[in-house]
Amino acid sequence: MTCRAFPVANVPATPTPSHRRRKEGWLIPEAIVADGVVKRYRAGELEVTALRGVTFSLANRRFAPLVGPSGSGKTSRLNMIGALDRPSEGRLTVLGEDIGRLSRPEADRFRAERIGFVCQDFNLIPVLTEAENIAYPLVMVQSWPAEKRRARVAELLAAVDMTDQADKRPDQLSGGQKQRVAIARALATGAKLVLADEPTANLDGETAQRVIALMRRIRDGEGVTFLFSTPRPAHPRRGGYDPAHRGWRRARRGPAGGGACSRRWRLPRAT
Repeated sequence: MTCRAFPVANVPATPTPSHRRRKEGWLIPEAIVADGVVKRYRAGELEVTALRGVTFSLANRRFAPLVGPSGSGKTSRLNMIGALDRPSEGRLTVLGEDIGRLSRPEADRFRAERIGFVCQDFNLIPVLTEAENIAYPLVMVQSWPAEKRRARVAELLAAVDMTDQADKRPDQLSGGQKQRVAIARALATGAKLVLADEPTANLDGETAQRVIALMRRIRDGEGVTFLFSTPRPAHPRRGGYDPAHRGWRRARRGPAGGGACSRRWRLPRAT
């Protein structure tokens, strides 16, 4: 995945329980809706089906893991949700946009303005300081004026508890600190949706728990939807995130080389 950055919506994020939503007669709009999504790739003369008939939805302001074994199509899903790719068949709607209908320039703009990416290898620019890495999308994507940019970077540094590390470069930071900077950069331009591809894969267990707790805190405080991939769910008391595996049907390998999801996937009811 290519990492980009985003905007933060300052909206109350604590969701109303589902029974209250039904009783009061209103629904939280869906951040992601996939209906019968199929994805095929060419590998030389072979055609590989990475996803088969994937259907799921995720409400706004939720925090949920995309759980599945290696080869089950987790990264393919995130790439399409992030408008880096498009479905071969079916319909995928993200933040109200039909991904399959976006032109390349439209997809680039949509991705730059409304979606943030967090990668397992951080993807920070080594010659820039922590503050400069966070500010980078504000310069390259949205051309914010300097004063506004400095204020936004200071706000994000405080949000991820890294204010005292602002002038350090990536090689001077620990893995957990790098991932916190990557999360701040993903939120810089105000993203409504953050996609994280195994964000704790390169971290030890304790640091991984702190990163997950940070993402949940940002979700609660800023109203951002988080969807992240993981090969297996953490125990809710240990890992600190939603036990989404209870709401998923397991993926199975398809007949045409590589992992192919051939069953309906859905996200948990959750927080």
